[in-house]
Amino acid sequence: MTSAPLAARLTVPSGPLFFPVTAYGPDGGLDLDVYRAHVRRGVDAGAAAVFACCGTGEFHALTPEEF
Repeated sequence: MTSAPLAARLTVPSGPLFFPVTAYGPDGGLDLDVYRAHVRRGVDAGAAAVFACCGTGEFHALTPEEF
């Protein structure tokens, strides 16, 4: 675990690459509160980079506005 800000860690990545899963609510819409908490936990755990909406296969299900 590191306390360095994510931007500082991107200059020389030395942690895991993080591909968060996009959270959806029961109505099928994005659950941004859950998603933000999930991303924050990954960053706090030391992620060297975050690849949002691209690596877990959900990008095809997002509207352009959601993406």
